[in-house]
Amino acid sequence: MIAENLCLRLFLQRRNLVVKQLIEPDLDQIFLADSYGYRPKKSALDAVGVTRERCWKYGWVLEFDIKGLFYNIDSCYGLSGST
Repeated sequence: MIAENLCLRLFLQRRNLVVKQLIEPDLDQIFLADSYGYRPKKSALDAVGVTRERCWKYGWVLEFDIKGLFYNIDSCYGLSGST
């Protein structure tokens, strides 16, 4: 029983790897160049490096309070769907 479960698990892992190898090259082409999550040859450290470069490129920072924005939206634009 244990050997059968192990064989099935191994088979499923191999199948997933083959499917990944087949579809990844085509799917990778449609992602933006700035997409770093779950991409081949791109890591979180790459994303941090690009972010650092971009942060030091400008001498200013734009701060935006999105939570405060939603608290201040007029109630007529709420979840009711009417305008």
